[in-house]
Amino acid sequence: MRWILLTLAITVPQVGCAQQTDRRAVVDTDVGETLELTLNDVESAVARIEISQGPDSLGVTRSVWGPALYKKTVSSSIPILIYEKGTDGKTKITSSGSGALVSADGLAVTNWHVTGAHEYVLALLYPGKGQTYRSLQEEGVWIARVIKTDQSRDLSLLRLERPLNGPVKNHQAWNFLVLEDPNLIEVGQDVFSIGHPAGLHWTYTEGVISQIRPDYLWEMENGRFQATIIQTQTAVSFGSSGGPVINRNGKLVGIISWGLTERAGFNFAISAHELKKFLALPLRSNPPAGTPPSPVKPPAFGGSGG
Repeated sequence: MRWILLTLAITVPQVGCAQQTDRRAVVDTDVGETLELTLNDVESAVARIEISQGPDSLGVTRSVWGPALYKKTVSSSIPILIYEKGTDGKTKITSSGSGALVSADGLAVTNWHVTGAHEYVLALLYPGKGQTYRSLQEEGVWIARVIKTDQSRDLSLLRLERPLNGPVKNHQAWNFLVLEDPNLIEVGQDVFSIGHPAGLHWTYTEGVISQIRPDYLWEMENGRFQATIIQTQTAVSFGSSGGPVINRNGKLVGIISWGLTERAGFNFAISAHELKKFLALPLRSNPPAGTPPSPVKPPAFGGSGG
């Protein structure tokens, strides 16, 4: 039996991007290097597909409550991109995962195996129904800082700090998910997930809670973990790690972490029992050394808003 982590390694395609001024934002690494990123770098790494919420897509869900809950919660699920310096000296997006916003001021939870030892990652914002990333908006990519981790439970907490290419401009409160009371979570309850597998951003899937397994122990190639987990047959895949599992009340019951390769329908999420304890812990007192990314004047960039 083999367990898999549901992060996604990215091979950046060599494709044409929308015309824009090649202004670069300076970003930090965890080993003291200075890297540079532009919106073109991010745009070339994300999927160029329609993110539809029209009549055709609504007709494929099996529940009557799914479409409304999707519309209500979709913007609280965020793709997370990891960037590193390549052997050619250029900064590249190397892997991706998912995250869930949990506060109006921009806190988000994801898996530790998504962020690893990185202090800074990138988060993409929902562009709106029917939109694509062919014309990625300057305010659509945010720099997020890892402010708390619990490696043993495979959890990381992020704070979205500012857009990649400049300061915050008239940003309203974030749409976020309220954590469900762990005592109200039961086997057999309907749940759904909004994740970003294989670059197919904001993918909606439905299922049920198959079982709740307290203090479950599992091992991966990058460590040994133990936590109370939710087992679900809700379909997930590589890139779904860290994405929210949501109940019919629109509340967060867990975040996807891993699944079985040999058998379909055996997927697992870190439960709200663990999230509640994790969020209550103080922030780490000794964050990794490093200089926060320096703001750069935002370039002119075409495309419609989401």
